[in-house]
Amino acid sequence: MGIGKRMLTRYMSKAIPFVKNKKRSASLLTGVIHKVKKRSFKQSKEELTWLINMFRDWIKGDYPNIPKRTLLTVAGTLLYVLSPIDLVPDFLFLIGVLDDFAVISFAMKQIEKDINQYKAWFQSQKRPLELPEDTISSTK
Repeated sequence: MGIGKRMLTRYMSKAIPFVKNKKRSASLLTGVIHKVKKRSFKQSKEELTWLINMFRDWIKGDYPNIPKRTLLTVAGTLLYVLSPIDLVPDFLFLIGVLDDFAVISFAMKQIEKDINQYKAWFQSQKRPLELPEDTISSTK
């Protein structure tokens, strides 16, 4: 089993309480956005931005029809990125982001169909792909 799969599987189970509670999900999202803005995710920033936007649009109710397994994959990935306890500590700079990259890449492959559907919907909204603001003003 690869690093990405092993780590993501562990964090998907930790993601269940977040998927069940949108206020907790919003808190997770805020933490991830803050961390991504502070740190360099050069190799995976676009993929991570897609995951963040998909999760945010689900929380807000703008894009509600995400399969549960995909939602757990996205939330698990975001939890892993936010976690200070990864396989390789983030303070080891270049090496420390490799495990994050492995988890993000594995997640994107696992949800490829759903993320492509989301991308098509997102682009139909004529919004630029960027990190959203830290807060979610309303949840439906």
